[in-house]
Amino acid sequence: MSNFIVPNLFIPGTKAKAQEVNENFSAIKDELNNKCDLGGDSNTTFAVANATNNSHAINKAQAEEYINELKDELVYKLSGFNGHIFAINGNTDSDGKADIVDISGSNLIFKIGTGYKNLEIYTDNTNIEISDVNNYDITGFADGNYNIFIDKEGNISVLNNKIYIQPNQPTLLVNDVWVDTSSSPAIIKQSIGNDLVDFKKVAIGKFTVSSATVSNLQSYPFNSKLVTNANHNSTAEVVETYYNGGSWYRIYSDGWCEQGGVGYSGYWFYFLKPYKDINYTINITWYGTGNYGYYYGTDKTALAAYVAAPVAGVPIMYTAQGYIN
Repeated sequence: MSNFIVPNLFIPGTKAKAQEVNENFSAIKDELNNKCDLGGDSNTTFAVANATNNSHAINKAQAEEYINELKDELVYKLSGFNGHIFAINGNTDSDGKADIVDISGSNLIFKIGTGYKNLEIYTDNTNIEISDVNNYDITGFADGNYNIFIDKEGNISVLNNKIYIQPNQPTLLVNDVWVDTSSSPAIIKQSIGNDLVDFKKVAIGKFTVSSATVSNLQSYPFNSKLVTNANHNSTAEVVETYYNGGSWYRIYSDGWCEQGGVGYSGYWFYFLKPYKDINYTINITWYGTGNYGYYYGTDKTALAAYVAAPVAGVPIMYTAQGYIN
């Protein structure tokens, strides 16, 4: 109200007329009403202090902070996960890419807190911020590909395993992790041999060991589950489909292929669409009403698969998932 004009001015020591006092109050009331009804535009600004009470208006900075919090919460809700298998946020390089893990000699070094941005993860239905992580010695590690995990206390573990994000249970080896997207929210499990247990750690990086030499050390992108090959949240679209009796396939724009058909135990059966390598999953069920016991396992190439079973020549149905290019 910087331009407000007081209708009546009073001199100290003189009497004020009630009418003039009322006129002043009416003028204040009218001015306040005008301000309340005023519509903002590009030429109008309002200074609003930080809200300290639920009934207060909030300013732009507070609104933006609240919006960002809602965005984060929305990511968690829409993902369908009770936890994220990858980190949410943390230290980045000059290109804005995740930069969490480094190596010095045989020690993994973590760029988390103490001069670096804290690591944000979401696990066990909880948002966690980690600010301190100890180095991890990998002396004596055998040749292989390793994933680096962190738990909500900031403890590091390194596993020679694979991470699967898909609706159907893959063939899991010990320590493999499966994010089951067939349920909502999705469930993250780890194989311990003959059983699956809840897995409440987050993958933050990976590396390869060959002849005692470490290579391909890299940090997993934040929220990289959004682009993981078998994830239902992928933006890939179906570009080709086929169906003919018991045979079918579905190909996505990113090269992911789901297909199925009928074969026979004890024989190789060839895929309608060959995969680019053997890093695909396959599930087998008996086709028919007979009880033929358990099949021993499968052998596979990029072109075909073989089912070993107690009885040869028994019809089976298969489904397979993987990349064809």
